[in-house]
Amino acid sequence: GRVLVDNLAVNIVKLDVRKVPTSERTAVLTRLSAALDVPFSTIESRLVDPRNPRYEPARIASNVKESTIVYVDEHPELFPGVTTDVTWQRVYPNGKLAAHILGYLGR
Repeated sequence: GRVLVDNLAVNIVKLDVRKVPTSERTAVLTRLSAALDVPFSTIESRLVDPRNPRYEPARIASNVKESTIVYVDEHPELFPGVTTDVTWQRVYPNGKLAAHILGYLGR
């Protein structure tokens, strides 16, 4: 009767830099940095992270508050190329105990 593993819904923010006009890139990243409370340099590094496939928007932030998601979604003119989504995260209440048997989530 004890939970061994659970799946948690997590809000994420992604950015497709190809959809951001070059002249507006710094302004958009600055606004995104302020909205997410993530340093500008962190966002830039996530855009060039080799783990992000080039054909998909780069994941900028995870575990984003619902109020921030609503703000970004309600102001698309301020955040061109930015999308929000929900993904799943695996939670192991007992740490690594039996994690190899219980499995994991992947793309």
